[in-house]
Amino acid sequence: MQITKLGAVFGMGAAPWFEIWTAVPLGVVLGLSPLAAAAAAVAGNLVSVGAMVMLMPRLKF
Repeated sequence: MQITKLGAVFGMGAAPWFEIWTAVPLGVVLGLSPLAAAAAAVAGNLVSVGAMVMLMPRLKF
């Protein structure tokens, strides 16, 4: 069950600005420790930003 909660926070953290305003409080409300919620949210954001950085040069506008 903790994996599901961490996954939800990870997914919310993938959206810019949501990791600090929504994902971390959501994780705490779901019963995660603040440290675990923050780590999952930051990890989600890092993965999404990393993917964007890697994909942007390949996109043609």
